[in-house]
Amino acid sequence: MYAREPVPPFVSIAEMMKKFQSSTREMKHKLILTRPKEPEFVTAQRVRPTRVKSSAELEEEMMAKIPKFKARPRNKKVIFFVIYIYI
Repeated sequence: MYAREPVPPFVSIAEMMKKFQSSTREMKHKLILTRPKEPEFVTAQRVRPTRVKSSAELEEEMMAKIPKFKARPRNKKVIFFVIYIYI
């Protein structure tokens, strides 16, 4: 007929926990520092990179847009007249 399987001996929860913890500690890997690595996105190859102008380049463009100052020649008659009055 049918044979019954033998009943395993009783093991308390504390004994099972101790056995589990002692067996898992041996399997743990040694902790090492991770080395950061920049991700390689596929979109970086597809999309053209946008170039942002630096503050120096923006300043150069602004200076180029400003109209140049050009002084008009002085009228010598006015200058000599003012000097003649104060003397």
